[in-house]
Amino acid sequence: MQNYKNDSFGKVALAQWDLKHIVLWLRYTLIVFLFSLVYPTAAFASGYAEFSAGYTRYDSSLLKDTASSLVRLGTPVTGSDWEDIMSLEIGFVYLGRAESNEESLEYRYQTNGITLGLRAHYSFSHQLQSFSRFGIFFYESAMDAPWLDSWRYSQGQDLYITVGLSIPVKKNWYLGTELMRYRVHRIDPVVYSVVVGVNF
Repeated sequence: MQNYKNDSFGKVALAQWDLKHIVLWLRYTLIVFLFSLVYPTAAFASGYAEFSAGYTRYDSSLLKDTASSLVRLGTPVTGSDWEDIMSLEIGFVYLGRAESNEESLEYRYQTNGITLGLRAHYSFSHQLQSFSRFGIFFYESAMDAPWLDSWRYSQGQDLYITVGLSIPVKKNWYLGTELMRYRVHRIDPVVYSVVVGVNF
């Protein structure tokens, strides 16, 4: 795409870093801090870590598909009847930078943020497990277009839900595939991804 006043998202983001963005990331940091208070040994006790990569398909016909990535940490909901099937988790999500499909309306759209929610799983056998996630997505969206002087930012919170399957591949390691749906303003991006995880 051409005619953008700012071609580098990193440089523009740095130039536009103001009080609004500082408050946003302080809020994200607070969420992580509260998570560590509730589960102070989550990173060292029983739990899991995951990385997923795939692509995002926006439900708007104006935007092209784009690459996405995600990192999660989770720990069982201890002290409850659901401990064996339910986990509390936090995730860091990048939904990618999408470009418009129409040449007459050129713009770019990017979303990232943090998820905080629950993961439920069911084992069909020792070789196959299904899972689902749901929770709140704290996000920041950015838009760049020829008619804008710089990237425009907005923040919000909304729900997300996912479903997936996983199989063990090595001691404590597993592979999976997942379908995720987020709510971002009035757009509902769907993410198709491959998951790599480790239990500890």
